[in-house]
Amino acid sequence: MLIEQSTDVGFAQLLDALPDAVVWMRTVRNEDNEIVNFRIDYANQKSQEMVQGVYRASVGTLLLGDNEQLRRSTEKSFQVMCVVMQTNQPHEYDFFNSHLDSWFLMSRSKLGDGILCVTRDISSLKRAEQANRQQTSLLNSILDSSLNGIMSLSAVRNETGQIVDFTFLSANEASCRMVIKTTDELIGKRLLSVFPDGVKSGLFDLYVQTVETGESTRVEMRYDYDWLDFWIDVSAKKLGDGLVVTFTDVSVQKQLQQKLENSVVDLQRSNKNLEQFAYVASHDLQEPLRKIQAFGDIIRSQYASVVDDGGADMINRMQSAAARMQVLIKDVLAYSRVATIRETLNQVSLSQVVSDVLTDIETIITEKQALVTVDSLPTVLGDSAQLRQLFQNLISNALKFSKSGPTAPAPVITITARLMCGRDVSEINIPANDADRLFHRIAVTDNGIGFDPHQAERIFQVFQRLHNRSEYQGTGIGLAIVQKVVDNHQGYVHAEGHPGLGATFSVLLPAKL
Repeated sequence: MLIEQSTDVGFAQLLDALPDAVVWMRTVRNEDNEIVNFRIDYANQKSQEMVQGVYRASVGTLLLGDNEQLRRSTEKSFQVMCVVMQTNQPHEYDFFNSHLDSWFLMSRSKLGDGILCVTRDISSLKRAEQANRQQTSLLNSILDSSLNGIMSLSAVRNETGQIVDFTFLSANEASCRMVIKTTDELIGKRLLSVFPDGVKSGLFDLYVQTVETGESTRVEMRYDYDWLDFWIDVSAKKLGDGLVVTFTDVSVQKQLQQKLENSVVDLQRSNKNLEQFAYVASHDLQEPLRKIQAFGDIIRSQYASVVDDGGADMINRMQSAAARMQVLIKDVLAYSRVATIRETLNQVSLSQVVSDVLTDIETIITEKQALVTVDSLPTVLGDSAQLRQLFQNLISNALKFSKSGPTAPAPVITITARLMCGRDVSEINIPANDADRLFHRIAVTDNGIGFDPHQAERIFQVFQRLHNRSEYQGTGIGLAIVQKVVDNHQGYVHAEGHPGLGATFSVLLPAKL
């Protein structure tokens, strides 16, 4: 029954209660039965609320009015409605009404000798779609700004439920860049069709395991399959009946790691060569020197009567040079032994270390009538043998470079200790990463000849001497050993002095390694 023919009051009330605007327009035909217009024969209550700018919903109103401007605005609707009458195919479209600031969905379908127009307010749906698009756009922007490749895939199962492939659902810019593919070449495509070697590489099985077990997985591997060859760090996490894959190109890190490993091998080789040199220095080089000295002593004692004064002087010079060479070899050997630190460290009492050193050089201390004062020193984690070398060189250095002469004061050496924060050490430029670290500051101060402050850095270099050998004996290795021991213990060393005013050597050893 057509709407205008219905006398059922309940039916009319039902239409008025609908949230949609319902309008039925009867065709207006000419003498040749051609449609020339449409006239509103029925409009429910909701259609009256949508009258502003949507359509003229008054019963009896013609679609194509007499007003030329209004007629032009409704001409397109008239053409569409004629097509619907002829084809009996419904027509649907959405539009925005600026007067009502709302979106509407209108559907037109043939009903009897007219068109049934149903209009629904879809503003809330449109706003939700817009918010969803904005959210999606924001999410895509975030994903595309990531340096990591991020992909989502859904599982493809056979009739038995077994995963036989995956379909790409999304891929950010970084992932496309890393696999040298566009989004169009990935989205909607099967994993194994894009990457045929996915099974061979082991990634496919990894993805299947992630989906089936629900356990996140991570692996670092070299992918040298298909057209790719790079190292990747891959993480996979289950999402629905699929997964999200995050991966990072770590090829540069791997190259650096390989260089580091090669450097370690080279260093081990160098250390081995150094050990061999140490053996040569301790045996093969010293043995000829001992023979030179022995034969020199024999010549000097047994053939003194046949050697003139010039010859005797040359023999003495030879013996002196051999002795210096022997000291140099021993010092080089000592330096080579502190090139590295043992892996096993122990708690070392510095008070005991210094006490042992003072016992070893007691004869020199007595000869120089030196006064050595030692504060209570801490216990540190370190290599006891190397720490002993450190203090023996510092104290011996203070004794060696004491003032000489009949009126010169006796050597006075003071060893003090203090716990300090790295940032509070003024005399040493402590790096930022050690600024908050606690250090034991051990200071060895003397009243000796001192040195030029501009030479403070130079004195810790190998074979560097500030004085002639005729004035002070030495090889220039002792303070280099101090520097190496301090480096091995992740510490710092600083020298401060002035000519004639003595010197202070400050050693910083970490309270904790």
